[in-house]
Parts: sequence; structure tokens; C-alpha cells
Amino acid sequence: MKHIIFIDEAYIGIFQFRCFIFEHRNQEIGFGIFLDKHPKALVWFEPEGESSASLHTNDELAQLISNQTQSNKDQRKENFRRFIKFIKDSERIAAKMVFKGREVEYLSKSKDIVKIKNDYINKVD
Repeated sequence: MKHIIFIDEAYIGIFQFRCFIFEHRNQEIGFGIFLDKHPKALVWFEPEGESSASLHTNDELAQLISNQTQSNKDQRKENFRRFIKFIKDSERIAAKMVFKGREVEYLSKSKDIVKIKNDYINKVD
């Protein structure tokens, strides 16, 4: 994944999340949210057909966040709330800049977010 345009970043808990428009397989343009300095995206959107953009999540990176967090449960709830806001803001940017005219599958409305939330917030301290 070749980063083309930096969009935004947020520090949440001990993690840095960065949004990029990037070049993906077969030189397609996508939009992704990257964790710290990892080369692969945590969450990314890529074109699917002519009229839509599909959402993908990296389960390994989501699990890494859950495993490495140092926050207590109340802090994790607040961190997750901030993460969701960052995701929603990023999704709007992706829809306007990269996938204009396409129907975008949003993480904030996805069942994947429920799994990420449960794994992160309910981590055993």
C-alpha cells in the first residue's frame, strides 16, 4: 500500500491513527486508516465494481490494539468513543474525496465494529 495523500491523524490512548488516500492492488485508489507505523491499514475502503466501495478490516491489527492497550475499562470506553468519531469523520472524507458517486459501506454501521468494540472494551485487565 503506497501512501499518496495524508488526510488526518488522531492520538487515542497509546496509539496513533493516520488516514491516507493510498494506492492499493492493481494501482486502485483506496482510503485507509493506519495504526502507528504499520504498513497495512487497520480499516480501508476500496472500489468494488462501478458503483460501490467496500470496507475491510485487519483483524490482526484490531487484536494487537486490544492486546497492547494499557487503559482501564472506563478509559477504553472513552477511547473507543473517540475512535468512532475519528472513523465517522474519516468515512465522510473518503466518501467525498475518493468515492464520490459510489455507495460506501461504512464501518460505523458495520457488524465488524461490534466485534472490535467488544474485544477492546471487554479486554480482561
